[in-house]
Amino acid sequence: SSSSTAPAPGAATPSFSVSLGECQPPIGERGAERFCAWLGQRLLAGCAGGGSSSSSAGDSAAGGRPSSNCYGVVLDFSNQCIGARGVRALCALLETHRVRSGKVKLQGNAIGDDGAKEIARFLSSKSHAPILELHLSHNQISVRGALWLLASLALHPGYPIQDASRHAFIPLWLRLDHNAMSSNEAACLLSAALPPLHAVACRGIGDQQCG
Repeated sequence: SSSSTAPAPGAATPSFSVSLGECQPPIGERGAERFCAWLGQRLLAGCAGGGSSSSSAGDSAAGGRPSSNCYGVVLDFSNQCIGARGVRALCALLETHRVRSGKVKLQGNAIGDDGAKEIARFLSSKSHAPILELHLSHNQISVRGALWLLASLALHPGYPIQDASRHAFIPLWLRLDHNAMSSNEAACLLSAALPPLHAVACRGIGDQQCG
């Protein structure tokens, strides 16, 4: 199911939510491609109706610095048997319409390293940060795919997000648990990759609180 709010005249990308996490049977690769094509047409129709879905929400505030409240889009494609093809369609939709999403839920699919690479390419395709939360657990992603994601984030000028309303920096919340790597492999990846990338990650070890 999906819902969207109609954009007001002159408004930026509207807030809307898409929830497919409970769809049965799962939509699969082809269904994801068809759904993204349909949603793209809806966004274009909203733009023609007076909004501006090709503009990026929140760019006008604080000299172009976004506030966290401009990430009003929530996308739930969890547990839908989606692989790299479906992820490519979703990333193309978000990139074309410059959608900023507060939460993208893709857990429980079959994205793998190829899909992780598509997401990494999308994350680095724009100068602004397109996502606040990205859920990728249970997706057969290996150390290689995780490294693609970490590298794209470390090199991205938009992360961490400078929140103009709270005067704070917000990192991407990235979930990668239960993938094709052991806890030891994940720990070794972070220890080896983060220093040369000049990146910092909250691992939530012991009493450490993330978020």
